Amino acid sequence: MRRRGTATIVFGVLFGAAPSHSGVNVFTHPNRYEVFGWLKSIERGVAIFLERALEGQAPDADELRGIRERILSPDPVRQDRWWLERAREQLMMRGERALVRRLGREWRLEQARGPGWVTRAVAAARAVRGPRW
Repeated sequence: MRRRGTATIVFGVLFGAAPSHSGVNVFTHPNRYEVFGWLKSIERGVAIFLERALEGQAPDADELRGIRERILSPDPVRQDRWWLERAREQLMMRGERALVRRLGREWRLEQARGPGWVTRAVAAARAVRGPRW
């Protein structure tokens, strides 16, 4: 499991952590091809029912059965490590809450003390990354 540093948590909190189905999480996931295929199965299932509703086209039973099996099949990545995933999610939530509290304290005291280490880390990371055009 990859260890996440403070900078990752800072960016996740400040810039809005990407939803679990976004391209960021799908294409950086270690099993991105399986996740992508699962999402495509959902899209195809929706398209089949849209075709039925809009054009009156009867869905292919074999194709629907295959899509259903693909969508409902257990995730091979999470099947044997569900407890580890849950612990990671809880740890990330605790880290996010702690970071938000820390940022709140920093920003309240910023006029008197100047920017704190989290604010400086975010500013430095943005400067290194450069402008977004």
